[in-house]
Amino acid sequence: MANPVTCITINKIVMTATQIITRIIPLLSAGFFLMLTVSPAKAQFTTTVIQQLNFGTFCPVGASGSITISPAGVRTVAGDIITINQNSALYMQAIVEVEAPIGSRLTIVNSNTQLRGSNGGAMTLHINSTDPVSSVITTTSKTNISIGGTLMISNMTANPSGKYSGSFDVTFIIE
Repeated sequence: MANPVTCITINKIVMTATQIITRIIPLLSAGFFLMLTVSPAKAQFTTTVIQQLNFGTFCPVGASGSITISPAGVRTVAGDIITINQNSALYMQAIVEVEAPIGSRLTIVNSNTQLRGSNGGAMTLHINSTDPVSSVITTTSKTNISIGGTLMISNMTANPSGKYSGSFDVTFIIE
């Protein structure tokens, strides 16, 4: 009799959006060209998480593998992983709404984080793709940024069945 397959569910991953706001203002003083960094009022920049990143339910059945969610919400699998739910409503890309002055340059800094399992184990999440791609100049006061990532999965010993969750930061640099 074959061993029963146990599966992993990724709960929605909590995302926090942070910002680094800089404006470069050239100044002419005593014949020298100086650059001064000024932080504009915080009211000029806000972020709202519209949708959390979610990888759905899957089972590692061998040595290792990965699951990638694209910024368009397409899920792809590599290695020894079987996905359980094919319903796209159960996995999705993250979406952040950025409100900034028109003409602002948004640069997105990608990150890595660890997801912890309810029965032990950890997986590495690489936040590695966005739409629009970094860096973008805003043409409207509100811009939606879709964020995708890749989840690195080990074998069942390292990643036992259960629910894995975590959080990641997205840093926007505004110029």
